[in-house]
Amino acid sequence: MPRYFFHVHDGQNIPDDVGEVLESRDAAQIEAIQLSGRLISDHAKSFRLGEIWTMEVKDENAFILFRLTFFIDAPPIVADAKHGQGR
Repeated sequence: MPRYFFHVHDGQNIPDDVGEVLESRDAAQIEAIQLSGRLISDHAKSFRLGEIWTMEVKDENAFILFRLTFFIDAPPIVADAKHGQGR
C-alpha cells in the first residue's frame, strides 16, 4: 500500500516526514479532511481572521495529490436599514 504525507503550511511549514500507509488516494483524502478537523478543533483559539493555512497531501514520490485550503474570514458588516445596526 502507498504512503501519503500530510504537510501543513500555516505561516510556518510543518512537514510530515513519517506519512501514513493507506489503501488509496481516496483514503488519503478522507484522512486529510479528518486530520484537518482535529487540528481546527485542537487549535481553534489560535486562529485569527485573515489567516490562511493549507494541508498539502503528497505521495511517496513527493507529487502533490491535492491541497486543502482554509481561510478564516468574516463577512463584511452590512447596516440593517430597518434598525440601523450592522449584522
